[in-house]
Amino acid sequence: MHNFYEALIDLDAVIDLEEEAVAKHYVARGRCHACLSMFQEAIADLSKAIELDEEISDVTNFIIKKNFRLTSTEGNVRISWEIQRSHS
Repeated sequence: MHNFYEALIDLDAVIDLEEEAVAKHYVARGRCHACLSMFQEAIADLSKAIELDEEISDVTNFIIKKNFRLTSTEGNVRISWEIQRSHS
């Protein structure tokens, strides 16, 4: 069983102790938030990861798998959550 809450505590500590932000730590925390259905927090972390490293493939792969939508407008990158609804 995954313990995402404990992982969040550890990742918060790592991020707080970093002298310079590391994109992969934000991706990992964003994944934990998404798995806990904390989508606003996930979006914030994934957005921060892209801000730190626009080429980070971990974010792109995660976004595709989890139905996040990545948009770029005039150089600003945005991530949003798309809820898939089935049609009757």
